[in-house]
Amino acid sequence: MLIYDQQIKTLDDSFTGDRVTLLAVADGKVDKHFRFNYAWAKHAADNGKLKSISVVVSVGSASWLHTLAAAKLAIGGVRLHSAAKFQIKVDGGGSSVAAGKVAEGLTEYSAPIVEAVADKAGVRSRRSQVKDDDKGE
Repeated sequence: MLIYDQQIKTLDDSFTGDRVTLLAVADGKVDKHFRFNYAWAKHAADNGKLKSISVVVSVGSASWLHTLAAAKLAIGGVRLHSAAKFQIKVDGGGSSVAAGKVAEGLTEYSAPIVEAVADKAGVRSRRSQVKDDDKGE
């Protein structure tokens, strides 16, 4: 699996896959290409070119607090795009306990779960129901 990071050229329209993996944080620091790659990936997902965006947060020897703060900074302090999900990776010097704390801290920034909704065709609005009720129907 290829992870796009600052050592690889930034993403552009020549990308042909429908899934992409982006490194957001390594050693408690934001990857230099992440913001550009994430912006491109969100745009591609909105236009139907991408189905899935994995945002990798690498937990290493840096403090889990620094890693968590860097991850929040990387995504701009807002929820992930609906096509994106976090992927916590433990690297050398990291621990599963620190990874768990980072994962717990990022739950509020995870993409919201979108439930399927009924098609509006054939569904009466609340207002039309009130009018019909007043008529004695």
